[in-house]
Amino acid sequence: MTESKLDEVKDDRRLNGKTNFVSWKREFERAAKANDIFEYLIGEEVVPPKPKKEDYFAKVIEVDARRPIRTKKAVQAFTPSTDDDEEAEDSQTSLYNNNTLRWQIDYNEHKTAKNKMKLAGKLLDTWVSDGIKIEIEDFIDAKEAYDFIKKRYAVTNERARDTLLTQLNGLKLDDNSSMTEYTNRVRQIKADLKTVQYHMTDDMLATALLHGLPSNFRDFKEKYDWIRSTKPDDAPDLDYLYERLHVEEVRQVRLKEERKARDRARKEMSTNNKPNSGAGYNGSQRPRREDRSQLRCTYPDCGKTGHTEETCWTKNPHKAPRSVKDRLAVNTDNKPINGMGGAAETDPATFGDAYSHASTLGTTHPPAPRTNAAETSSQMRRVEARRELQGLGGAGTGGAKHYKSGFSKSLGSLPSRHILYARHMVSGHRS
Repeated sequence: MTESKLDEVKDDRRLNGKTNFVSWKREFERAAKANDIFEYLIGEEVVPPKPKKEDYFAKVIEVDARRPIRTKKAVQAFTPSTDDDEEAEDSQTSLYNNNTLRWQIDYNEHKTAKNKMKLAGKLLDTWVSDGIKIEIEDFIDAKEAYDFIKKRYAVTNERARDTLLTQLNGLKLDDNSSMTEYTNRVRQIKADLKTVQYHMTDDMLATALLHGLPSNFRDFKEKYDWIRSTKPDDAPDLDYLYERLHVEEVRQVRLKEERKARDRARKEMSTNNKPNSGAGYNGSQRPRREDRSQLRCTYPDCGKTGHTEETCWTKNPHKAPRSVKDRLAVNTDNKPINGMGGAAETDPATFGDAYSHASTLGTTHPPAPRTNAAETSSQMRRVEARRELQGLGGAGTGGAKHYKSGFSKSLGSLPSRHILYARHMVSGHRS
């Protein structure tokens, strides 16, 4: 494993303390075995001391130091060399070569072991958090640091089992990026439970896998429970369960994409069918209205907010919408008064001219003064109208014309049904 790969360790897999020691120990030792350095961490392999050259070449150096003296004596005696001398020289050369080879072997062994221990230190430093790095940085080698970590952060089997079972119960598919990651984490917890002397059966593993599935896997869980109920005494086929889980994941992803496509098409269709789908439409059920709260009408008889004098209905009644005009007309025609018949309220000044003209003819008594026309019943109004019409019959032509003109002018301000009623009374009197 290269140094770049040593750095590729996620934060949740590093040792943070006693809470994740069990899972960390299993994964770290697996990485150490993959790099062939696990034996150095547990002490089965050690780094041998560095070999010294004087331990291998001391005798050879002594022989070489005596050789010039012996050569000098041989030259002075002029005696030829013998076979014994040649054998001795060959043995010295062979010894020198053997020592050189032994030194090279021992030195390479020391260098290899040293590099292995150095790699173990780097791996251990990568697999622990920053706080623990500070605690082990003063140790001589990785073995001493690993022994310190195991002594400080190891937990009992009972505590480890409780922690792992809690993690298994809270593990959910939604907390993982894929079904593969989810199933791998469940199997990792099973392996961790095995290290703390807890045997997790296949039935328990299948139940844990189904427990962590979301609500959209309800049909899948019901079908699988039905399959298990057919052979309740047999162990579940975990390979089949893993395969069906991955198939169901693909199906759920496809259904989700189809729902998104339908919702997107429905939204686009509703947007295109709306009349205000252009500018100024904010996508809600009603179009966005202009804010007119800052406007104020300057017309003296109005003075309300929300519009200007140019669009004021009080100043310009013809600018009011037809619906507003119809509503006002209905409210005016149906307004009740105190008295029988439910007739509309009449302005006392409407027939003022007719009342004053009839009193000047002397044929009828002047009506009693009224302060409120709403207090007059419909029956009294009909009596008064007959008296006025009778006065018209006893008057001259000029008086009649004057009365008719004044009466017509006063009728012009009345509602249409009041005018029809007055004309009916006039025609009935003439007949």
